[in-house]
Order: sequence, then structure tokens, then C-alpha cells
Amino acid sequence: MNPSDKKLGALRRVMEAQFRANATTNLFTFQAEDAVLSKETVAFAMQEKDGAAGMLPPLFGDESESWKRLAAWMADRLMRHVMRINQFAAMTADEKEQLLRIYADYLDAIGETILAAKDREGLALSLRSLVVRHFFTLRSFFQGIRDAKLFDRLRHSPVLLHIPCFEYTPELQIELLGIDVNKLRTPVLDIGCGMSGSLVRRLQQQGFEAYGLDAFAPDGRGFLRAGWLEFSFQPNKWGTVVSHMAFSNHFQHHHERIDGQPERYAAKYMEILRSITAKGSFYYAPGLPFIESLLPADRFEIRTKRLQDRETGRWLPDERRYAARVTKLG
Repeated sequence: MNPSDKKLGALRRVMEAQFRANATTNLFTFQAEDAVLSKETVAFAMQEKDGAAGMLPPLFGDESESWKRLAAWMADRLMRHVMRINQFAAMTADEKEQLLRIYADYLDAIGETILAAKDREGLALSLRSLVVRHFFTLRSFFQGIRDAKLFDRLRHSPVLLHIPCFEYTPELQIELLGIDVNKLRTPVLDIGCGMSGSLVRRLQQQGFEAYGLDAFAPDGRGFLRAGWLEFSFQPNKWGTVVSHMAFSNHFQHHHERIDGQPERYAAKYMEILRSITAKGSFYYAPGLPFIESLLPADRFEIRTKRLQDRETGRWLPDERRYAARVTKLG
């Protein structure tokens, strides 16, 4: 391993510990006394101050690629956390760039503080002040993003509230979507495969050519890290496309939002259908009756499967609570 990469990995572990120490902090109700400085951060800073670790000098600075990679990793780490708080929150390209600059500045301030500290006692106080300032910077940032209204419920809550973004088991996804694995056409694309990509991995283990698309897709064979609105779906490429509680869930959300982007989702929905091969299918849940009713019957066949509450066995009453299978007629 490259010595620089080894040091970068060690710094990531320090920053991960610092992140976890404040993971339940609500930025919108945060007070200075709420800031936590992790023991790992303190230990690292003290080692650097005493010259024992020696990590910062070779990594530190705007022109360092390692420094940039660390800032990008930290920004990505926060965006993953935001998705867990509200799965519908999304950032524009400009907002992502702004967040990256925030973390680059934060890292610069940490490095400068450690390298310039005159004594160990003052170092911990200075670092804690940096954490406080960073949190206030993040609060200001999230108050100004396009999807700021999605966090309104957090502005009066002392703890974080979540709109869940679950990782479902492969078996459950296959059951709910009504997929007959024995008749699955390949290649398969899972849109919104999640951070674990469990369905993709399961299909690969069973010998299928399967891929997963997600802004936070894991590393590994067959995974594509991109947002579905930005991804280019090539015509006649996929034998099967699946998306459980992902693309159609967000499409429905934007269809109902006053300031949503339903037109972009509608265009992308049709692009996905064009990317399916003849007799191939797009499986998804929840259903999208407002656009499915517009599909030409001579080109697409639509089948639906009502969903049940798994605990009570009752049919879900909402008209959208069904899984859809749209097949391109050959």
C-alpha cells in the first residue's frame, strides 16, 4: 500500500469516529455545548502535536490529492447520512460542489490548528471550537439548499427524525415485485440498489448478469455509482430492470410536490422503458397510475400486484400500493 494511502486511511478512521460521535446531533437545533470531540480525534491531534504521527505535513494543503480525496469522502459520508434522515433529499450539482468546499475548508482549518498549536491544552479547545463552527456552517448550508423544506420537521425537534430508507432483503424484494427468477431476462439492472446492493449480489451468486445503480452503490463488480436522473439509459440494453421502493417512490414524491420535478422523472421513466429489450420488463413498486395510464397498449403490457401488510395480511388501501410490471411488447 502506498504510504500516502495508508495515512489517508488512518485519517478516515479518525474522521469516521468524529462523525459517529455527533451522528445524532440535529443541526437545526444544535447549540455550541452539544458539540462532541471524539477521543480518537483528540488522540490523533495530540500525536500530531508531539510529532509522533507525522501524517499531516505530507497530506495537508489544497493542492494535495489525498487531501481532496479525504474532503470528498467526508462530503459523501454526510450525504449518505442525510439520505438516511430523509430519503427524498437530493442535492444539485452546485450544492454538492459547495458541500465539498465546506469540507475542504474544514480540513484545512483542522490541519492549520494542529500544526500551529502552542500547547496540548489549548489544542483540544481550539478543535472543539472548529467543530462548533463547522456545524453552524452546515446548518446555514442546509437552510439554503433546494430541498430545505424537507427538513422543516427537524427545526423544532431536539433529536433527529427519520423518513426511513430501508435496505430490504433480496427475497422480500423478489416476492413483493412478483418476479419469477426462473423467467428473468438478462442483463438485469437494479435501480436504487442501495448501499449494500444485496439483490444484485444475490442474483450474481445465482449466475445472472446483474448490475446495480445507486448514488451510493458499493464498490465491486457490476455496481454503477450514479444518480438515476443523471445516468444515461441506453436503448434496448436491459432484459430486466427492477426498482423496489426507489425510483417510482421518488417519482411519486415529486409528482405530489408543489416544487417537485415530475417532468424530469417522467422523461427518465420513458427513457428506462426504452432501455428495455423486446419482451423485457420493468418491475417497480409503488405503482405509478398517473403515468401508466398514458402508456400505449400496443407497445407495453402492464400487470399489477396488490401489496399486503405483512403483519396483518390486509390489503393496503392506497391505490398506489401495488407493484407494477411493465413489459415491452416485441
